[in-house]
Amino acid sequence: MLHSLRRSSTSLFAWLLLGALALVFGLSFGLPSDTLSLGAQPLASVHGQPISRQDYTYQLSTVGVFLGLTPDERLQQLLGVREEVLDSIVERLVLGEVAQSIGLRALERQAEELTADGHLIVLGDTRLWLGDRKFNYNNFAKGLLGNLQVSPSRYLEFQRQELLARSVRDLLAASTVVSQAQIRETYDRDANQISLRYARFSSTTYADLVDPTPAEVDAYLLGHRDDLAATYKSEGARFSKLAARSRVRIVRVDLPQPLAEDADGTAKSTRRQQAQAARTTISAARTRILRGESFADVARALSQDHATAGRGGDLGWINVAGTGSGQEQVVDDAATALAPGQTSGVVEGEEALYLVRLVGAREAGDVSEAEALRELAEARVRQERGGNLARQAANEALLALKHGKTMRDVFRAPGGANDATTPIEDLLENAITRADATQATKANQAVNPPTTPGLPQMKISGLFAKNQPVPGLGAAATLTDRAWNANANDEVMDKVFDVGSDYVIAGVEDRKVGDDEGFAAAREEITRRLVAQKSARVTQTFARRRCLEAKARGDITVDQPQVRTLLTYNVRDEKAAPPPAARAFSICDRVGSRGGLLRQARLFGG
Repeated sequence: MLHSLRRSSTSLFAWLLLGALALVFGLSFGLPSDTLSLGAQPLASVHGQPISRQDYTYQLSTVGVFLGLTPDERLQQLLGVREEVLDSIVERLVLGEVAQSIGLRALERQAEELTADGHLIVLGDTRLWLGDRKFNYNNFAKGLLGNLQVSPSRYLEFQRQELLARSVRDLLAASTVVSQAQIRETYDRDANQISLRYARFSSTTYADLVDPTPAEVDAYLLGHRDDLAATYKSEGARFSKLAARSRVRIVRVDLPQPLAEDADGTAKSTRRQQAQAARTTISAARTRILRGESFADVARALSQDHATAGRGGDLGWINVAGTGSGQEQVVDDAATALAPGQTSGVVEGEEALYLVRLVGAREAGDVSEAEALRELAEARVRQERGGNLARQAANEALLALKHGKTMRDVFRAPGGANDATTPIEDLLENAITRADATQATKANQAVNPPTTPGLPQMKISGLFAKNQPVPGLGAAATLTDRAWNANANDEVMDKVFDVGSDYVIAGVEDRKVGDDEGFAAAREEITRRLVAQKSARVTQTFARRRCLEAKARGDITVDQPQVRTLLTYNVRDEKAAPPPAARAFSICDRVGSRGGLLRQARLFGG
């Protein structure tokens, strides 16, 4: 058909032009192997058909043009782009040999018709390259073939081979069947969906609210010394060869932002009031500490440093003289001037006002085993008590919900207004009080509700199918099983669920159940999808097995030195870490998946 199109639309001059064009293609991109080879050795041979470098260049160009490939050679190396391209050529030839062995044929005329219709096959997929334009041979030769770096005759041969390979894939797909039971099971799995409203009580967040006493740490050390010693032995590196460090706590109260030079009197007056309010707050914090209140309690109640307020202003063990606290320099300067146990006066920075406490200090070198064991024990106590508090807060919330409140009453919704009538912080207070009566005062001051991150909020999972993880929660089989049997009219299920180390209360927000009418409407699409998935697996296994068998018989040979050179990537960034070592390439490794990762190339750009 291409020939007839040329004859009907060209003159003698055009033929001369086409001859010149063919010569340019031959000189620029290599003459086709069916005309002149100049003795060049092929990269590989499959059932007697050579794979030349020009063949490889065409395949790589086709993938790049129609799928898009990242130009980053480091990423190409990690994905094995060149390996995928080479084995996709091998796959095409292996399946073509299978087609011919069972009497199937593909003619050049069929490749011409495919092209004239504006289609081409790449990695087994038929793609439209012409768009809604009318076929024009000159545009085809100069445009498409120029981009693909291939001569017209060689391009048609590649497409003829692709047609042969596609006939085998189509034959396997046509013989693939799926049972009605499998189709119904798939429909039920996809159609039966549920959405949950839930609140998650994070053990880690509640652990930040715990300040273990020395007596608690001593008791834990006494009962778990062997376990702690084993942890110290396995994690000893984190306690050795350290710079001098300080453990610091802060209370931070933000100052208002500076005003523009041309700010009016009203703005200046407002800023003075805000600055005075900040000074009043920091003074109140200092007064409470001087009266004997715990620095950590005051930080939780008044500090506006969201990253540390929940854990009592604790910055942890930091290198004040080196990397610093991450706060303003005045904080590090104040900590340097303090002795362990001392608290600074009000320190003013450019952004905020601070109170700084130096909890402890360590000289440079190794942390002693005794001190390291106490640190590990303190972390364990905090972790265990945090888990207990999270569980008890969840139970308190569940109890409130049983008495007629809704989850929207009790929990804040992300980004929404705080209209909760029984804030979760009050339930937390009850949980802490029940857990330890001596913490009653602390519970009232432990949380700064508007600013403390991580406290439970009501969230909506959105619809998800059976046996899928809960969006936002992950795998929670017990929770989802109970939800499917729960009464959708109940505000919450009568149980606190363990999800990892956290605790969750939940209710059914929405539930959709498939029926026979829905199944009838969806059956055809589901059948098509299942057949495609199953036939892809069958074809992958079949193609790879035929490739390995042919290689074992010697019907597939490889020029190893050439292939090693071809698969060497130009990665020159000496500063970047080398990509993970990949298994050495062997022909047939990636045959069967129609290019594997290359078929998903759009996901990583081009």
